[in-house]
Amino acid sequence: MKKIALIANRNNILPFIFESAERHGLELFHFKNKNEASLSHFLSVVKEIDIDFFNDPTETINTIASYVKKYHLEGIFTLREEAIPLVCEVAKQCSLPTNTTKAAINCRNKLSMRELFLEHGLNVPKFLDINTQSYQQISQQLGSHFIIKPKGGLASSGVCLIDSEESFNNHLNTLKEISDSDFSFTKDKVNGGFAGIIAEEFIEGEEYVVESFSVDSKVYPLSIGYKGCAQGPFFEESVYISLDDHNSDKARELIEQTQHAVKALGITMGPSHTELRFKDDKAYVLEVGARIGGSGVSHFIVEKSTGLDFLGLQMRQSVGEKISEQDLDFAIKKSVSNYIIPIGGHGIYSHLSGVDLVESHADTFKVFELLKKGDVVEPYPKFTGFPGFIFSAHDNYETALSYQNFLRKNISTVFEGQ
Repeated sequence: MKKIALIANRNNILPFIFESAERHGLELFHFKNKNEASLSHFLSVVKEIDIDFFNDPTETINTIASYVKKYHLEGIFTLREEAIPLVCEVAKQCSLPTNTTKAAINCRNKLSMRELFLEHGLNVPKFLDINTQSYQQISQQLGSHFIIKPKGGLASSGVCLIDSEESFNNHLNTLKEISDSDFSFTKDKVNGGFAGIIAEEFIEGEEYVVESFSVDSKVYPLSIGYKGCAQGPFFEESVYISLDDHNSDKARELIEQTQHAVKALGITMGPSHTELRFKDDKAYVLEVGARIGGSGVSHFIVEKSTGLDFLGLQMRQSVGEKISEQDLDFAIKKSVSNYIIPIGGHGIYSHLSGVDLVESHADTFKVFELLKKGDVVEPYPKFTGFPGFIFSAHDNYETALSYQNFLRKNISTVFEGQ
């Protein structure tokens, strides 16, 4: 059996990585980040090694490289956004298949990412590097409504809509604190060597995500997902429904911008997760992650809608297998849904209300509760984590949308004292 390094996978509930590894006869060496969850209960995880890539990335690289050599590991991968530059650096030093470290850092630094998009002629919201500018100075260039976010952020952590001088002053210091604490590790050269906050024009249109896979710099779109139309002031994710038609004008525009964006960043292999907004018949690229999204959520979406084993493709490519066009050939079979249960507040997490009703619904594939009783949920714009995911597969997009409306009415997060 081939052995492969999995780096800092903090989600010990979603099973998709481990099911795929078993199907393909792969043994996983999990390099577990300090104080995070163990994966030893999954059969495909044969060894677990502690690392601390936030605080000591250089030692982490040395540790992983020594295990690659000692145990003849044939590949390395991660679903962890923050770990992508480190993974690419280890792979380069160990002569394993990888994207370049530069491409990985381009995907982590939201400022350099947007500069590359602009350089390559993509549709991209106007943006600014925030230093000492006032609200008036920024709004003159971006409009009265704009987004501020950490350069090294992920998910919706620190993402705020600014619509006045008051909201700018209220949120800016909080974002500086988040950037200097939660994302301080990006200052280390191994993790990117950058820090700070950017401002970005707010595009009011619908949000979409395109899941794609690259082979020898060719970008293959696999799924297009509708992600709602969040209007702020914070941007908590909730909707994810895969489209059942990739041939519409909208779908073609989303795919074209995605392919150009992935290439602009220098991604030559593996999965990518591209977020866009659509307005006035144009797709605007927001950002690209060189990974499978949502700790494996995107794998479920792709697998159930197309029959393709998304994680299997990534792991096979990571250990040096050649991925052919036939491996990526598909027909859309289903419209697939992930309902991201809204946090709905802050405090001490208690439980999810409505799980029994949801689990009894014929369309429900699985409910995954991700928070534990007693977890402290911080108020936005800090991001603690998602309460849970609800997966389903449907014959068409309209049925999937109807099911998500059912979930919106019948499941919610409960905090202690409610």
